Amino acid sequence: MSNNFYSLNEIKQIPIIDVINVLGLEIQNKNGLWVKVRNEKTASCKIYDSTNTYCDFGNGNKGGDIISLVEYVKECSNKEAIEFLAKEFMINSFDQSKEFELTENQFKKIGIESSNVLNNMNIENVSLKTQFKILEQFNMSVSKFKEQNNKAFLNLLKCRAIPFVLDLRHMYYFQIYCAMRMATILGIDILTLPEELVSIKEESEKCIEAEALLIKALGNSINEVNFKPHKYDVIQDIMDIRTGKINVEVGNLTYSELKEKGEPIIYKKISIEDYTHKMYAGNTSDFKFAAFVQGSKVNLAYTESEVHKIETVLSEQQAFNQTKTL
Repeated sequence: MSNNFYSLNEIKQIPIIDVINVLGLEIQNKNGLWVKVRNEKTASCKIYDSTNTYCDFGNGNKGGDIISLVEYVKECSNKEAIEFLAKEFMINSFDQSKEFELTENQFKKIGIESSNVLNNMNIENVSLKTQFKILEQFNMSVSKFKEQNNKAFLNLLKCRAIPFVLDLRHMYYFQIYCAMRMATILGIDILTLPEELVSIKEESEKCIEAEALLIKALGNSINEVNFKPHKYDVIQDIMDIRTGKINVEVGNLTYSELKEKGEPIIYKKISIEDYTHKMYAGNTSDFKFAAFVQGSKVNLAYTESEVHKIETVLSEQQAFNQTKTL
């Protein structure tokens, strides 16, 4: 097997129908697109051409993107599946070791203003003397900054780019969560909402691009930072959020923002129904708290200064519900 590297974003754009044809599978068009991926009488693997994904309802709802499909059908590794698709659809490899200089627009996609390093720094809360020193030292483009001090450039990525990209990921999770809640209210499966799935797929593609750009900006320093790329797979991510393998941030603050306050943090676990009716539906827009959906539970985190406000809302809503029941 070769050691070539390919653009996963480019490979994932290959239409799943074309992949199915290359794999020699027969498509059955009956209340949707179905294929037989195992030895079975009736095709149980559904194809979602709008999201370029599949789900085998006859094998524990196993699903994923086209790379996962090739792994599944050919019983091969992830790398072998990528090599197979690249060869079949003539996708060129690239030299991963070659330095990649991001353009101004690409830097923006990872939250960096590349025209001047100072645009990425908050110096309002430092002394005037320190401000002049910073202005003198960092008044340059990001590209020049990287050439002069790669370690400082890495710190810039840690402080600005990584949190920005992780926020994109959390927004993607939150979009899935909202679609799942809407499907629950309607009493249907989220997989029967094609428009929502298309929108989620588009959001995942933005995340894939941003993470790829961040990885290229990090270069050989990727092992020096706390960043683990996510393998975006809409169907699998829906299942992982449903089972609690992926936590979804739904609070007014991220957990990192909450920790920056430097106050003791209070933790409380409530049901997702309680969160929806008490916190989400309540007047809590000015409350400072983080919240994480994990399966059917929500983990609340808030500082001691917010205890009275949050616990008052929870108790008031509980009293209201009890009165309504009586």
